[in-house]
Amino acid sequence: IVRRCMAKQPSARYQAMAEVKTALEQIFGGKTSGSSAEPQPSIAVLPFVNMSGDKEQEYFSDGLAEDIIDALTQLPGLRVMARTSAFAFRGREQDIREIGSKLNVEHILEGSVRRAGNRLRITAQLVKASDGYHLWSQRFDREIADVFAIQDEISHAIAEKLRVRLSGGDRPVRRHTPNVEAYSLYLKGRHQFYRATKESNQKSIQYYEQAIELDRDYALAWYGLAKCFWWTGYAGFIPPKTANAQAGQALHEALDLDATLPEAHAMLGMLRGVEYDQEAAEREFRIALDLSPKSDEVLINFSWFLLCTQRLDEAISVIQEALELDPLSLILQHMIGLYHYFRRQWDEGIHHWLTALDLDASYSSAYQYLSQSYIQKGMIEEGIRNAETLAELYDRIPLALGILGWAYAKAGRNGEARKVLGELQDFSRKAYALPSAFAWIYLALEEIDHGLDSMERAVAERDQWIFHMIQDSSLDPLRSHPRYRALLRRMNLEA
Repeated sequence: IVRRCMAKQPSARYQAMAEVKTALEQIFGGKTSGSSAEPQPSIAVLPFVNMSGDKEQEYFSDGLAEDIIDALTQLPGLRVMARTSAFAFRGREQDIREIGSKLNVEHILEGSVRRAGNRLRITAQLVKASDGYHLWSQRFDREIADVFAIQDEISHAIAEKLRVRLSGGDRPVRRHTPNVEAYSLYLKGRHQFYRATKESNQKSIQYYEQAIELDRDYALAWYGLAKCFWWTGYAGFIPPKTANAQAGQALHEALDLDATLPEAHAMLGMLRGVEYDQEAAEREFRIALDLSPKSDEVLINFSWFLLCTQRLDEAISVIQEALELDPLSLILQHMIGLYHYFRRQWDEGIHHWLTALDLDASYSSAYQYLSQSYIQKGMIEEGIRNAETLAELYDRIPLALGILGWAYAKAGRNGEARKVLGELQDFSRKAYALPSAFAWIYLALEEIDHGLDSMERAVAERDQWIFHMIQDSSLDPLRSHPRYRALLRRMNLEA
């Protein structure tokens, strides 16, 4: 709130003291004062330093830290920072006390990995964040086949050190293959997926498929494959209906092998939602939350589903819960921005997208909604500038072209909007193009029938951006249109 009050751009600041009061109430309104409950022990696992002399081995050191995060998350009574926030400090020379303060955690786990052939040297140390005092440290010189045992030993050592304040004694859960080569391929696949580009996603698919070839019973590899397939449809690189079918098949393989994978149930909930079966989606999310109420992936996917299905108050509650585990998350800043955008609170949304760009200036999704928010506020040049940045960052893929054409049309620059529409039509003759991209431009040009045609195709093809479109204020003039109301009914949403 203080950062927003001091923002350089006037449009990014609060416009009245009443807004400041509301923001403060949102933070403190749900907290009780004078509570005598003991604070929950908390920890952040920093990315382990790759000491192998080969940058390509970074996937392995990252993977080790991520799997320890996953294991610690299974411990009841321990608050564990999500990967995104913990990994935000990679390569930075920052004091442990500063990191602990920024993440609001009591303890930090840091370490290093040196891999030479089949030999591993792993060091790990548990540090008290307030004063840098070492509570525990150990070095492991083992064969790579012992990597799972090392992860368990580290997790149990942390549980032992914090045991007086833990509620219960459940063992950390590990679901990895005993095949070390398949595990290594899985880590490579997960490492590539986080890069979130078309090329890295394709590499990720290849690594997961290779892992499955070595061990067809590897449930986590099947789940990773499902995420990759879903993402290709979400981004519009292939028809979403095809991508979702592929993702669904992989998820069923994963859940047949391990029905207790919470993230797989949450992803299945996403797919059910895209098929407009909201009740089935809700059931899958409830299963996922029962299995792992602290999983950042489950919370993020559930809040996304709630946003898309217009359950905004529930969505913001889940987002705020996720933020406690992942305060530096770009996607959560983006989703809070969406919450405000769907409520027509442009300044609040702008603030959160600017915050996301402070964390990562290349975070492309922020530019889309900054563009739309600025134009909704009448700040046309700022809106167009952000739309043009989005198009360049996304290499002028259909999704970005749709927003660019919409921005030009909203600015009254219809000639440029039609030029972008022509570019989009040319693209669609060579490759798949999301129907929502056409809908944005047609509707902004006030070609209502063409716009509704494209929206109906988006619903039929399971283009997930339709969930965003139906909540956009620029569609307000269509709310009473018979075709628009019929479209919502096909999505099992109330008009």
